[in-house]
Amino acid sequence: LLPAGFRGPVRPKGFTLVDGSTGANALATDTSHGTKATRTITFSGGGLGTDDHIRFTHPDLGNFDIFFRDGSGVDPVVFPANNVAEISRGDTNTPQLIGIAVRTLLNTIDDYTVTDDNSGVVTITADSIGPYYNVNVSDEQDTNNRIAIGTSTDGTDSTNFDEVFVKGNLAMPAA
Repeated sequence: LLPAGFRGPVRPKGFTLVDGSTGANALATDTSHGTKATRTITFSGGGLGTDDHIRFTHPDLGNFDIFFRDGSGVDPVVFPANNVAEISRGDTNTPQLIGIAVRTLLNTIDDYTVTDDNSGVVTITADSIGPYYNVNVSDEQDTNNRIAIGTSTDGTDSTNFDEVFVKGNLAMPAA
């Protein structure tokens, strides 16, 4: 006599765990079960004000700050150890150049891909689906109102836990 019924106890099927997803997915399902988070930053007008700054917050790595400072020189292409970078306003003084400099820096942060359209619009997209990597960016100081943070399109996760389990031994997959 089987205690769980005629077909035997419930047995789990194989499943897949996906970074950013809230739970188990059907076996070998690692894409197409949600959307990636995305957000834009638009730089407009002339140069930015002294000490204007934006902050990007990674859910695991913390804050990454970009300050726009007076002066000129080569802009950084990676964040230093303290995650605070400075872009010079003297040389990087148009929406296009600001967008390129910001894209270059933000693209060095794990788990996100950043693009720009060569006119000052920077788009940040999570590499994984789901809400864990929602894009959290803010303009901490915007003296001349030339930084516009777009509305967040949060990631979604359409994980279906029902696909992970099967009742009894009747429909147990071969794989």
